[in-house]
Amino acid sequence: MSYKVHPSEVTLEMGDPQQQNGTIHLALYPSAHGLGHFMRIVHLAQLLHKAGGKRQLQYRLFIRANIDESVRESLKTGWKDFDTVTFSNYKIPIQPSIIQTNPYTLSAAQTWDSVRKFDATAALEQEKRFVRENGIHVIISDCPSIPCTLTVPSILVTNFTFDSILEGLAASERSSGLGLKDTSAAEDKGLKGSEKEDIRTFIRAMTDQYQNADTLIRLPGPIPMPYKGRTVDVPVHFRHANASKVETLTSLRIPELLKPGRKILLHCFGGQPQSDTFSRIPQLPSLWTGLSQTIHAPPYFYKIANDAHIPDLIAASDVVLGKLGWGMCSEVIGNGYKPFIYVPRPAFIEEKGLIEWMEEDHRRLVRMEASTFEAMEWQDAILQADALAGTQEQDSESLVDEAELCQLCEPNGLSTKPPPQSWLLNLNLRLAPRAILLTVRSTQLQRYIAESITRLPANLSAANQVGCAQFLVQSDGGPEVVRKQKRALGWIH
Repeated sequence: MSYKVHPSEVTLEMGDPQQQNGTIHLALYPSAHGLGHFMRIVHLAQLLHKAGGKRQLQYRLFIRANIDESVRESLKTGWKDFDTVTFSNYKIPIQPSIIQTNPYTLSAAQTWDSVRKFDATAALEQEKRFVRENGIHVIISDCPSIPCTLTVPSILVTNFTFDSILEGLAASERSSGLGLKDTSAAEDKGLKGSEKEDIRTFIRAMTDQYQNADTLIRLPGPIPMPYKGRTVDVPVHFRHANASKVETLTSLRIPELLKPGRKILLHCFGGQPQSDTFSRIPQLPSLWTGLSQTIHAPPYFYKIANDAHIPDLIAASDVVLGKLGWGMCSEVIGNGYKPFIYVPRPAFIEEKGLIEWMEEDHRRLVRMEASTFEAMEWQDAILQADALAGTQEQDSESLVDEAELCQLCEPNGLSTKPPPQSWLLNLNLRLAPRAILLTVRSTQLQRYIAESITRLPANLSAANQVGCAQFLVQSDGGPEVVRKQKRALGWIH
């Protein structure tokens, strides 16, 4: 297996934006681990279009991901800039796979096998060609490490990096009962001495690759990351519901859901493969009906469509049951602070950061052990979660997403609240042969990124001679400062 990729070995020629009509070419790299990263990068792309339009910027976005055609087609609705986006598949994987046997159980043996088979050198050569052929100016990664090694300005937008995930998986494997599973009796129950050293070498190489990113934009719910570059913390961004509760329930054509006093459980584990083979129908409290990705047992459970807009269903539900993934957490918070029952996946260390975030900003979290979930004894957790529900009117004051934060900072949007202290970002964009110092004030993710690249077209006339460009961002405070600011303004309790 190939581990090391050195930036000094990479030489790229970026396309001249004068030949591209001043359009900024951005390559967005979501992780291939589940659908959540893809949907997160898609929403980020939509935010970039929105922010760019306000600044009369033109973006040509390339989303580099192997995704089903049906998923791509489902994105057309409501995305007026869809035709300016190129969805580009790759033949050679750009990162090793984290293998899950179900949404909450990792297979260490299969994951390490994927690491051993991963060819970083071939992946690098493939992406060099892609960047060169498409004249890419900026890379945004969430969060494969290979794209960070290309000599194009790169930004990490994530709450974790995969070197931390693999390190956590290795540590979990040394313990028992931590949600790890080997799917074959013939598989070794652990790594041998030489294999352990190979894995450690791979993780160190991945960490080195991440260091080449020019900036880490750290999303809520982070875990410790060994990235040593400039880091800025930003608020949550999330997909919004497009329809009211009545509109959503009516569109499902399930009369049961519209009966007075009826309550709704949404059973949804995101984009991870599921193969629920329940021996009986999961237990629900009286007057509850379930909407599920996998279970269809009317009048108790109804299976939702594969292309359903999940934020609509979250907003229409009373309680959500699933796993702690960043997309689900953000959408549960952003669409009514719905009580959330989660099945733990302790071998995936991202969960620690997500739990801390949800306990602080959400405060309606109930843990259901995997054994209880698999025994289909769901009713007690549902009632416990429902008891935590608050009114949406109360929650609306403590929820401020990026767009609202932006409005609060505008002179006409301050109302009676004092303006929040903006993140002061000193962006030092080094483009040979001259240096440009930009000062950017931003309180929302899409505005920050848009401002970060606002000056690129005007300053890239010599882009075909650029050997290296770096974004260096300095934040005035870390996550604790951000939380204190939000708490002082009454946005969180």
